[in-house]
Amino acid sequence: MQEEIVQKPVKFRLFDRKHFAIVKGISILIVIFAHLGSRYFNFHYLSPASGIATAVFLLCSGYGISESYKYRGSLRHYWENKIIRVWAPSLVKLLLVHGILLKSFFGWMDYYPLALYGWFLNLLFAEYLVFWLLFKYVDDRKLQMLGLFGTSMLAFLVIRNLPIAEGLFCFPLGVMASQYHWKKKIRALNNKQRAYLSAILVAVAGCAFVLRNMFDQYLLFNAVWMMMKVSLAILLILGVYFLRKIPLWMAFVPVGIISYALYLTYVEVLALLSNRRDWKAVVVVLGILFIVATIFHFGCLLIERLNRKTHTRNQVHLRGSMR
Repeated sequence: MQEEIVQKPVKFRLFDRKHFAIVKGISILIVIFAHLGSRYFNFHYLSPASGIATAVFLLCSGYGISESYKYRGSLRHYWENKIIRVWAPSLVKLLLVHGILLKSFFGWMDYYPLALYGWFLNLLFAEYLVFWLLFKYVDDRKLQMLGLFGTSMLAFLVIRNLPIAEGLFCFPLGVMASQYHWKKKIRALNNKQRAYLSAILVAVAGCAFVLRNMFDQYLLFNAVWMMMKVSLAILLILGVYFLRKIPLWMAFVPVGIISYALYLTYVEVLALLSNRRDWKAVVVVLGILFIVATIFHFGCLLIERLNRKTHTRNQVHLRGSMR
């Protein structure tokens, strides 16, 4: 008599670290292959999907930073943590890759303004700053949310850059999901309600897709693209959870863990392809990319742990001196 094979459920919960690692892993692969296709193979169909990936990262970032604030109860070491986790790796990457090109300090600052690398980090810095100001000096939760969405709306009205405009409301949405406990509400949905919610997100994205090229005015154009990509980003995050029994999801966890290192290194590593267009070269370069990103990730993780140990030692010395 054959024994029945019992399939173990996938071990992750809604909005936990593994869940976010999975969606980040999927998202960074979308970004990498979109860049690879458009730049080296004249395949541009994946390019719009990179905006969905960016929206996923910002949604996860907003939710994570709010959950961290709720857990700690304060903004102590807020900027120190952000510098070590976000901007220090970017600075290290710039010094390694572009250091030979730095002729002067001011020339470098002109070339890599504000957040050191790319429009995404510029946007992330602005969102971090607004969050810090509101949650440090404003106690009312409704006013905090109003401030987050209000500043995003003001920025949306003046910024014409489509990639930035698409992501402006994602970070506040992530914070709102945390502050208003959407996790409990989504987990309480039955299968029928989950299907309705997914259908609504698909319908919003579909309508936006149909209308995407019907407006010449940049505000309406950006709004339609934002609706499409944000709704699809939410659908990706929730869809992975709704279909969490699929074992394949766990393959994306390691990719998601090193997703930021992949983001910082993929452009330069993919440049190794140069004029080659064969898939063997692509496989080799992608392998190099993942090796480089893994080393980079664990190097930055080591620095972060050393910083934590330094804090712990300082606290022990401080307590000893007070006795």
